[in-house]
Amino acid sequence: MLEKNSLAAKLICIIFSIFILLSLEFASRIIFPETLMDKIILILKQDPILFWRQKSNIKTKFQGYEVATDWMGLRNKNLLRVKKIGVTRIICLGASPTFGWGVRHENTYPCQLEELLKQNSNGSFEVINAGVIGYSSYQGLLFLKNKIASLNPDIITVAYELNDIDKYRFFRSGPEEDRQLKPSNGFLITLMNFAYQSKLVRIFERIVFSLKHGEFKYFDNTQAAYSPGKNRVSPSDYQKNLEEIIDFSSRRGIKVILVKMPVNLPLPEQIAGTKETEAEVFLAQGKINLDNHRYGAALTFFLNSIKDNPYLSDAYYYSGICYEKGASSELAKLYFRKAREKEAFRCGSQGQLYNNIMETVANKKHTPLVDIVSAFNKNNKEYLFVDREKDPIHPNAIGHKIIGSEIYSSLISNGFIQLDKN
Repeated sequence: MLEKNSLAAKLICIIFSIFILLSLEFASRIIFPETLMDKIILILKQDPILFWRQKSNIKTKFQGYEVATDWMGLRNKNLLRVKKIGVTRIICLGASPTFGWGVRHENTYPCQLEELLKQNSNGSFEVINAGVIGYSSYQGLLFLKNKIASLNPDIITVAYELNDIDKYRFFRSGPEEDRQLKPSNGFLITLMNFAYQSKLVRIFERIVFSLKHGEFKYFDNTQAAYSPGKNRVSPSDYQKNLEEIIDFSSRRGIKVILVKMPVNLPLPEQIAGTKETEAEVFLAQGKINLDNHRYGAALTFFLNSIKDNPYLSDAYYYSGICYEKGASSELAKLYFRKAREKEAFRCGSQGQLYNNIMETVANKKHTPLVDIVSAFNKNNKEYLFVDREKDPIHPNAIGHKIIGSEIYSSLISNGFIQLDKN
């Protein structure tokens, strides 16, 4: 009798615990509205090598349009595991602009390119959209080596840049650069992917992240770590990644085309060279004082740095830290917000730097380069991005059509395909 009562008590405890967890999950979904990050997480899953991948065989609505993925988690229809004999397989590597953020599947530039090839060229062609949301050139290199090479492409196009400049990752965000992250345990990743279906788990993770990376976070954003002075991929590593993608492909007989994509972000006004140098000196002196907990002195240096260069996002961020340490929470919020605003200018400026690096690599490796930046600049009739206010970064359907056309022209001019199917 005692054993039966004990078993019944345990069962009741288990049922009650499940009820409590389900109630908390239900409450969290009601209390905390769905954010853009939540919507992205529904498409992505963590990966032990690649940090994350898009989920396989899903169908959902994202950024206003239906998104469906194949067995590999890519935005394609009927992707065959084995390439058909006589088919030229072209794989478009890239991030969210390649994926087609904010446009229909049929309007993405891989689809536009495939249609042009079928209409105007000899032979059979298959163009695969291998764009993955949030990928950097480092992830692209790993993706090529670990997954894409097995698809036996004849040609790949490579369009990575904006995420290399960024400071954030959807998963494993922190002050480390991409190359500093080590592979994760596959079993733990599987458990985390299962647990991440719960909004309660995601909220708990944000709290833990905030405690772990407190000094690196924006005051009003616990989902991402800000890494002063660092990008996810440094300029030198960006060059190395592109060169290794080309070298790896060349050894396997895969032809490569680099695609220079526009970074449609504001550029800072021209600042006198002496002022820019002085701002960096003030910033360095402020960091020394901050490291030694002399917050008042540090703040003076950071504010002087901002005075000389009002676009220096790190100076705003460190000023926010000083105000936060001085218990001036409202001023801290103000300067953290300004730091985020100035990040757009930093990314816009560095976008030009990384585009120049891609050109350097193309010349060094004698690799074709498709200059989408120039192609977009020539078009002064239509707006080429999703939304002027909400999303000035991702190309719209017209922009994708231009990209597909430019890549098609490069394939022809470099002799990668034959003209005229008649």
